[in-house]
Amino acid sequence: MHTLIQARLMSVMRTRDIYRLADVFADLRDGVGEPLLLAGPVYDDLYNATEGVPSIVNRRVGVREMAVYGRWFNHVFFQRYGYTIPGYGVIGEHAPLGTSEFTHHDFVVAGDLAEVTAYYETVFGLLPENDPVIDGAWQAGPQAIFQMEPGRSHWYRGFVSPNNVSGKLKFFSLEGLHTADDRSPRQRPGELGITLHSLWTPRLGLVHRLAEAAGLNPSPQQPNEFDEPSFLLRGPDGASWQIIERKQSRWQPVTQFQLVDVEN
Repeated sequence: MHTLIQARLMSVMRTRDIYRLADVFADLRDGVGEPLLLAGPVYDDLYNATEGVPSIVNRRVGVREMAVYGRWFNHVFFQRYGYTIPGYGVIGEHAPLGTSEFTHHDFVVAGDLAEVTAYYETVFGLLPENDPVIDGAWQAGPQAIFQMEPGRSHWYRGFVSPNNVSGKLKFFSLEGLHTADDRSPRQRPGELGITLHSLWTPRLGLVHRLAEAAGLNPSPQQPNEFDEPSFLLRGPDGASWQIIERKQSRWQPVTQFQLVDVEN
């Protein structure tokens, strides 16, 4: 029997100036005394897209990313170089830190990764990008972000929504990790929206029955604070979810995940 416990959640956002963010959080740490751990920024060519030797004219293609660990949050930020993905990581002019929506969330869990993530596919209908795979060759960015020692292996599995590439869920489990710090009792679903994820469906009753059949013990269906029909559930990984009834998305879905070259 595997222990299935959520260990850590990390929210990921795109930024237009990663070094400005590094300065912001360093100032909070050093000037204000906020207890923050900064990892990075570190550069990585995630798609092996840089052609030839980088120079003044031939610029590199990749990302530079950093993590900020604090008392109230764990955030990962990344800046793109030489490419963009339309609709994925949109930075609003009103954002004071020059950051986008959450592009994806990273979950670090304990236990059998196939078992702990099965309900995302069978209940929520999310599309798995891959079966659980083990990887010991860390890329430079993730190795710095997750503070992993060289040679340490991990299991990985990712999910995407059927109609939108934003909002990816990425799950990691360290090799040999079967127990973890159980933080589930510290979650307070609905409190300022900090620990509660939301999904919408046009058929709330059907999803509620599926959640019951999957043994997720959903709450009764009831209006939330915005008077939307909804219910709450907690999955086997410890993550809390709010399911909302809505006839259609308020946003135009991104249906193409495409790299587009840009000059920067």
